[in-house]
Amino acid sequence: MSSSHATLRRGNIARSSLLVTFALAVAGLLAATPARALGVWYVDNTNPLASDTGLGLQKKPYRTIGGALAAHPDSGVTLIVRGGPYREKVVVTVDGSGSQPIFLRTNGTPVVIDGADDFGQPAQWAQLSGSVWLAAAVTWDPQYVFADDVRLTPSAGAPADLQAGQWTWVPGSGLYLNTGGGNPAAHAPKVCHRTHGFFVSGRAHVFIDGFTILRAQEKGIELIGDSDVVVKRNVIRQCGSAGIGVRASRRVQVYGNTVSENNHHGIELREGTTASLIDHNESFANAHQGEAWRPASTSRARRTTRSRTTDCTTTRTPGSRSSPARTTTCCARTSRGTTATTGSWSSTPPATCT
Repeated sequence: MSSSHATLRRGNIARSSLLVTFALAVAGLLAATPARALGVWYVDNTNPLASDTGLGLQKKPYRTIGGALAAHPDSGVTLIVRGGPYREKVVVTVDGSGSQPIFLRTNGTPVVIDGADDFGQPAQWAQLSGSVWLAAAVTWDPQYVFADDVRLTPSAGAPADLQAGQWTWVPGSGLYLNTGGGNPAAHAPKVCHRTHGFFVSGRAHVFIDGFTILRAQEKGIELIGDSDVVVKRNVIRQCGSAGIGVRASRRVQVYGNTVSENNHHGIELREGTTASLIDHNESFANAHQGEAWRPASTSRARRTTRSRTTDCTTTRTPGSRSSPARTTTCCARTSRGTTATTGSWSSTPPATCT
């Protein structure tokens, strides 16, 4: 074989090797694509590698829920959240679809979204006089303040006159608090700051599953003008208004939640909400317990009590159903023109309720 033929042959072999290497590389990329195309992303603010500009992988997750949603404004996205607490208001700005909903869920461990800021460090407080202390970093007007997991009493009096368990906020100065003696940091004070845990407006096909939402200044979860949204297996406590509020929405399911100690109704469906279901919830010790606003004379919602298992029937809007085979506890505010019903599903409840 001539030297020129040998050179050509070696060149062909080299080119073939390059093509094979390139093909394998492309195949590797294509093989990796389906895992990311599934749209499963991770959020964990306790991971030292977490970043909202990162990859959102299990080992390199996003740091905030809002950051993860902003990075993936697509239908079919699943965010799996662990860690916490998360001190953010999660605003859902993404639509899902019937075949590709948006899933916001925990990994099965307790994940807290806290509407309050933590003022548990002694350096955050300066003594005014006696048992009254000042947190100058509270530059907003809080609606509620907690210490030792108890909602404290606001006062209109002068800061120096605060009694134990009272607080007041003074623009330009901050929050004055009397917890009964000593630095308030010893009593795990929490100062409400964010209006909601989750806020969803004008969206469709969204699941919110498994979170613990505490101390939002307004509602823990609020839905306005949404459709096909499922609020499932959340714990919502100590919010400034209702625990869960739904307004002007369709086909909403509120299922398996525990809602307590909120400063209004536990769960309320109102103002044009239709074809929606409240089922298998526990709602107790809320400010408007035992009270339902039901101007329609056909409403038969019974009174609720402070117990975890109440005797009220499911509150529904026209076209929705209740399931008598399931214990339904609602303490819910109804919409004008809605009724309570003891009707049943013609078959088993939708899969999204299981």
